[in-house]
Amino acid sequence: MGKNGYLALGIVSAIVALFLVPPVFGGVSIFFGIQLFRRFDEGLGLAICLLGGACLILGIIIGFTVGYYAFAV
Repeated sequence: MGKNGYLALGIVSAIVALFLVPPVFGGVSIFFGIQLFRRFDEGLGLAICLLGGACLILGIIIGFTVGYYAFAV
């Protein structure tokens, strides 16, 4: 897989992490960022790692908020 493949999969998995299973997809995004960092471009790899981590945290917060308001009595 080339540089663009890691970049695209990292961005897509980070966006998916906002809505579906944030620990899994956020971790996948961080993995792709690490691979991009080690193999091709340090700047883009670091950016994808930070994006994945931020989306992981935001996805968890969104999940808790939606769950709280959906099931609050």
